[in-house]
Amino acid sequence: MNYIAKSGHKYIMFFGVLMLLAFGFDMFKLFFVAVFIVSLLFFRGKISKPLLSDPLAIISPIDGKILEIGSSDFDGKKCTRVVIQKSVCGVGLLYSPCEAKITEFRQRHGLFLCLKLKQALSLNEKAIYYFSKDGHKIAMRVIAGPLSRELSLENPQSVNLGDELGFLGSGQVMLFLPNDAKICVGVGENLLSLSTLGYLNKKR
Repeated sequence: MNYIAKSGHKYIMFFGVLMLLAFGFDMFKLFFVAVFIVSLLFFRGKISKPLLSDPLAIISPIDGKILEIGSSDFDGKKCTRVVIQKSVCGVGLLYSPCEAKITEFRQRHGLFLCLKLKQALSLNEKAIYYFSKDGHKIAMRVIAGPLSRELSLENPQSVNLGDELGFLGSGQVMLFLPNDAKICVGVGENLLSLSTLGYLNKKR
């Protein structure tokens, strides 16, 4: 597990150099120390991996609050949509919600508007993962928010439960799960990444 997100290395190095210069010139030392510490906290990662052994488990891909759980149409099929708003102070590393093959990945560059604006969902930078697991089709859409200056995401062929997929400074993650998936969380609940979100039904 990474203690610091890869996309944050350049920012931390930049603020680290500024902090050293501040000490060298004996100017604004406390300010640049504070900025350096904030950058470390912003790009921090998890120390532990999920301990779940159930192959049907679905975990939360990011720290945040459940905004919505409901039925939705996705790619012409009925599914259960779970919307998670990434918390500002939460860990921004994005994790795979299950062990699966990634059948498709698409990313579209865009703006970084506040997600409270109606135009943000269509204009903001976004990406989507399509997962295939034991006959189940799962999708995860990532929408960047105003604190994300880029979506730095990886596209492996397959993932294990809780593998790192990238970093999201702010924004939303939408999970599109099979309609018969068992959801173990409720709207308004605050989740930690890698915690249990639900379970897939076993295919007969």
